[in-house]
Amino acid sequence: MEDHAPAGARRPAVQLCAVDHGPGIADVTVALRDGFSTTSASLGAGLGTCLRISDAFDLYSEPGRGTVAVARIRQRPGARREPAGPGPRAGGVNVPLAHAPWSGDAWSWVRHGPHLTLMLADGLGHGAKAAHASRTAVDLLSAAAHLPPAEMLRHLHTALRRTRGAAVAVAQLDTGTAQLRFAGVGNVAARIRTGGTWRPLVSHPGIVGAHFPATVPVQHTPWPAGSLLVVHSDGLPSRWTPPDDPRLLTRDPAVVAAAVLRDASSSARPARDDTSVAVLADDPGTAAHDRP
Repeated sequence: MEDHAPAGARRPAVQLCAVDHGPGIADVTVALRDGFSTTSASLGAGLGTCLRISDAFDLYSEPGRGTVAVARIRQRPGARREPAGPGPRAGGVNVPLAHAPWSGDAWSWVRHGPHLTLMLADGLGHGAKAAHASRTAVDLLSAAAHLPPAEMLRHLHTALRRTRGAAVAVAQLDTGTAQLRFAGVGNVAARIRTGGTWRPLVSHPGIVGAHFPATVPVQHTPWPAGSLLVVHSDGLPSRWTPPDDPRLLTRDPAVVAAAVLRDASSSARPARDDTSVAVLADDPGTAAHDRP
């Protein structure tokens, strides 16, 4: 699962994500202490070591349902821990179909003035050509960060004509006015949670780079404190159930994305496509193991 720093940041990073459907961890705080283990055959240093050596680490566990842990390590000297300051954050996971070397999905985010823009692209088909289309969209995001969502999609349409095309969703948050604008073209989807209620944000039919619509509807919605947005490719089942555990909704956005992906799939319903889930969250609050 690949980590995406803000477009243009050019800070190499590795994101490690561990997901299971196990019994869960009864007391996360205790489990993070060096020396704690549920078996005598272990030194009990695994989670504690992950916490120490990572730039960012977060863990969510629910008894009887399983655990999600995310660690990010960036290539940079000096102090290790990522700041956990206030403000919206983005994160996500990207899983190729059948452990293939290429994923046709890609996502990224960028800040420009008061605007934070989250983009997810799903290249048509699978394999290297699909990956080329989605990565082309991601690579252009930084240069187009000043554009509103509909104009950004038109800009990407021109650039993606040299590729097989992609479905693309753009969510742009104005932190000054606390307003979110969303526009999508193709089979990508989103759901937003405000005031404790989930509702869908709908994309318009078409293909960025091939069959672009004459008009792109832009949906405007308030972004009050505690809001959360989930954007995903069609690898996620269309009838996935949004999370409702308040503890999960305040975790690192990549943890939320991984939990959404885990809970939407099962061995009885294997993935049929590359799957990418990206999350934009309000200031998530931080547990002790998140703070520098």
